[in-house]
Amino acid sequence: MTTKQKLFIKKYLETGNGTQAALEVYNTNDPNVAKVIASENLTKPNIREALEVALSSQGLTLDVIAGNIGNLANSKPEKVSSDAILKANVELLKLHGAYPDKKSYQFSVSARADIRSMTFQEAKMALEKLNRNIDELLTEV
Repeated sequence: MTTKQKLFIKKYLETGNGTQAALEVYNTNDPNVAKVIASENLTKPNIREALEVALSSQGLTLDVIAGNIGNLANSKPEKVSSDAILKANVELLKLHGAYPDKKSYQFSVSARADIRSMTFQEAKMALEKLNRNIDELLTEV
């Protein structure tokens, strides 16, 4: 792990904001560049692992956080608004992967065949096969 990555982790834990951490650690003043750097860093396994170790050492494991959110979501608090309860339930859905945050799928299908040398029936069968393959891909999603 690089020195900048270690500093990024430290700043991220202090601020809770990846973009802000990247602005402070990396040689950029552009928030868009910092956002990309933060996003890339937060997907790297060694950085994710270091963050999890740091959070766990402070008692902030995923189980503890999920428990806290669950308690809030199921409580009838006196000073908490219904917006906070809704937010807690949305976070629970995200933890379970049931909330469509920003999921997108991208497919690239390449169909190369020399249609000029095919008969009409062969071309029709090739197209039907391609359509079946696409349908199978879409049902897997």
